[in-house]
Amino acid sequence: MNSTTAPPTTPPRPPGVAEPSGFAASAAALYEDLVADGATSHVGTPCGILAPLWTQAENDPRVTLTTISREDTALAFAAGQALAGGRPVVMMQNSGFGSCVNVMASLVCAFELPVTLVVSMRGTGVDHTTENRGMGAVTRTLLDAWRVPCVALDEPGSRAPLHRLDPVGPRAVLVDPSYFGWRP
Repeated sequence: MNSTTAPPTTPPRPPGVAEPSGFAASAAALYEDLVADGATSHVGTPCGILAPLWTQAENDPRVTLTTISREDTALAFAAGQALAGGRPVVMMQNSGFGSCVNVMASLVCAFELPVTLVVSMRGTGVDHTTENRGMGAVTRTLLDAWRVPCVALDEPGSRAPLHRLDPVGPRAVLVDPSYFGWRP
């Protein structure tokens, strides 16, 4: 972790895009932090919790957005982008993160690829669904085992200090279900 790096400058918003408010402001802030951090593309599997962030990417000509139906395939696709010099962001639910173990261990972490994961933390916070509790309990543990630096967004309006995370290798932003106003 490099704590001496200054926060990046936020690029200007595209013309005609209004300043958001409320939970949309949290999504816009995270999105702008990702773009300012050098994100060149957003890849992932749609998720209700991350829908406000997804909308930001859909409406922004500064980056490309690629929808892929499986999280492990999305992560492998992003790894290819990183190998080609890109700085991809992969958006997914932690339930789908479970299918990414091999791609994370043998490709992304092994080769320290600059991939930023934005993972919705199903089975935590306000999401009490039984089928998501398992991955909710182990997502952070897996990332810690691979020494992937993480920041957790669990209070609406809090910011992801991406500039404090080592830009070499993967890193993760863990999003509490309530961060963007999601309710079961």
